[in-house]
Amino acid sequence: MRNHEETSINEPKIRYIKNKKDPTLGYSETSGVRIIEKDGLFLKI
Repeated sequence: MRNHEETSINEPKIRYIKNKKDPTLGYSETSGVRIIEKDGLFLKI
């Protein structure tokens, strides 16, 4: 017999993209954010 409740949480998967000298970008796969590259940098749009 179990003495606890099981809960399922659907958390979005977070992805990270590291720029060489600039901040690391983090975004949820389900957010609709797109990543582009411009002049060697990754940017969120």
